[in-house]
Amino acid sequence: MNEGKRYDQRSVGTIRAHGSVLAPGRAVGPPAATGGRVARPGRRGPEGPSGAGRAFGTGAGRGLLRTSEARGAAGGYGWPSADRVGIVAPARSTDAPGGLLMLGTDFSLGSPNWLDLGSPDTEAAAAFYGAVFGWRFVSAGPEAGGYGFFQIDGKTVAALGPLTQEGAKSAWMIHFKADDVQATVSAVTAGGGTVRMEPMDVMGEGHLAQATDPQGAEFALWQPGKTTGLEIASAPNTLLWAELHVPDPLAAIAFYQGLFGWRSQDMQAPGMTYRVLSTRDGDQREAAFGGVAPTGDGVTEQPRWVPYFHVEDADATAASATANGGSVPMPAADVPEVGRIAWLADPFGAAFALLKPDPRM
Repeated sequence: MNEGKRYDQRSVGTIRAHGSVLAPGRAVGPPAATGGRVARPGRRGPEGPSGAGRAFGTGAGRGLLRTSEARGAAGGYGWPSADRVGIVAPARSTDAPGGLLMLGTDFSLGSPNWLDLGSPDTEAAAAFYGAVFGWRFVSAGPEAGGYGFFQIDGKTVAALGPLTQEGAKSAWMIHFKADDVQATVSAVTAGGGTVRMEPMDVMGEGHLAQATDPQGAEFALWQPGKTTGLEIASAPNTLLWAELHVPDPLAAIAFYQGLFGWRSQDMQAPGMTYRVLSTRDGDQREAAFGGVAPTGDGVTEQPRWVPYFHVEDADATAASATANGGSVPMPAADVPEVGRIAWLADPFGAAFALLKPDPRM
């Protein structure tokens, strides 16, 4: 296999290593932690749920909520409103707390396995997310160009790096596991997508590439080496769902099936169809990790992937975000059989969502 170009710190400059924040001009940082120890997301701790690519088998999120015509407070995007809510039956498990199927850290092909944020002010961003989620920011070291890890109890839940190109917008970026990153970027091109960064070797930690799907949603590929991915998922204040917003969900699903072999299941909600995504292997409901929602005609929302974080109190978390300089484009609202959902933006406009799961799921 052609592993792609090898990482070279002397020549790469702003691209410093794993965890690319993946918009043009966004810097990336290495997975090396301070103290001479390599941080290797993917080493499971006792808090980390198990199950490859598991998540709620629900239409959690914007798929159940209409994107409004009005531009949001951040980045000129459209935002969801709670005036149209659909019901999507959740999947259940006997092994997970409360019977929930959750995104795990035993990553399979196409699983979300890394998440990072590009910000124009990493110090302020770290303070914001520390206040909202209780995350601690740990620098990856003086050679990392400002990149580092968000952690809970010493385990990585996300990462943060600086924007380097003028005009680049702050955003969260979801990475998906590739077994052969070179073959996957070839599939991106064959499917009509764009490869924004060719595969590169990140100091033996893995191989990284970045791409844009045919409808304009940006994403990343991570082929694990020593670093497999995040260390915790679906626990409170961590990633539990990944949602794609595009004008043409069926075309999007066909594109990603060509990359990862994803499966989808249609879930009907009033006025729309939400499509739950699962990885290629295993029981389809147990392998669910996210969904695809239509943006609708005339909607200003940019095609994008949106991370959902598990919270214990969506209203309190939204209030904390506002108190610390963020905004709440969509206040907390109940979605039957799913939970309580809100959409937020950090002080620099990066969008993310909250879900307090319905305990009856």
